[in-house]
Amino acid sequence: DYIDGKPLSRLRDEMNKQGILPGSPEAKFAAQRLLTSLTEAFARMIFGPGFIHGDPHPGNIFVLDNGQTALIDCGQVKQLTFDQQRRLAELIILVSEWENIYVERTAAERALEQATEDTDRSAREGLLANVTARLQAKVAEMNAAVRGFGVELFDGTPEEAMAACAVVLFGNSRNDTVLPGGFSGLELAPDSPIRRVRSFPQELVLLGRATVLIK
Repeated sequence: DYIDGKPLSRLRDEMNKQGILPGSPEAKFAAQRLLTSLTEAFARMIFGPGFIHGDPHPGNIFVLDNGQTALIDCGQVKQLTFDQQRRLAELIILVSEWENIYVERTAAERALEQATEDTDRSAREGLLANVTARLQAKVAEMNAAVRGFGVELFDGTPEEAMAACAVVLFGNSRNDTVLPGGFSGLELAPDSPIRRVRSFPQELVLLGRATVLIK
């Protein structure tokens, strides 16, 4: 089918022609709308028919006049089974829960640093211990979920690398977030957990590629 739109790779030039400058409120609004549309498109593909477009680079993403997105060039695709869809949905939920608990722990650590009395410190230490235990339990759940996909790590790699990979691919954490196992959140860093993966299903290769390109 013919797509009447502009490739994402040329969007900045088009916006400049219209006087929309990078960093302006208009540019930020357009970027947020584009991201929302693209995220919804992939969610519908993955959790609907289970279709994965594995090459969503800027030249393959078209922006339509109404602000919606269209994907072209479906040369690299994979089909997820229902079981893989279910596992992926569960993993994304686990990652979101881990991130929420991580924020709680950060707040608990700051609260402990600001404690002024022994009784106050004791209570805050207890709170931090409780949140840390919950965080570790969530990491164990993520490890099991990633392992369920058939992912294998290189010998000697801490099990937490599985959970860390999940956060890198499906989380909203910032680059300064301390991932499970102390791994880096930067995909190409020497201590990236992705570098410690020995093998995983081909479906996840394209899914991971698509996720990284979009992020």
